[in-house]
Amino acid sequence: MTNTTLAPLENAYKTVLTASIDDVTTTIVVDVAPSITVPAGKKIPAVLDPKNNFREVVFITGIAGSTLTVERGGPDYDGGPSTANAHSAGSTIVITNPFNIFKDYADAIGSKFRYLY
Repeated sequence: MTNTTLAPLENAYKTVLTASIDDVTTTIVVDVAPSITVPAGKKIPAVLDPKNNFREVVFITGIAGSTLTVERGGPDYDGGPSTANAHSAGSTIVITNPFNIFKDYADAIGSKFRYLY
């Protein structure tokens, strides 16, 4: 399993960036702070600009009020890395149950079925 944490109470978390960021920024400020904390050694997946073709998966590694520390360019829906892009103030960021957790489940289930044949 990957080193991510699902945030079920924040599954509908959606807010916007308060300032523009470039493609290397790892600290972002959001309009509404998440009401969760990131457990030590874990990270929470989120998506910047989810409805645009330059969407970017990030991993939140720290939360201090409305400031999020992120790892850029997380895996996109096809499993490859997303591209770190510049995002404008007002861009949406959402925390959602990520697609990659389903890949982890599929891998775990697949490993059990291999022993049945």
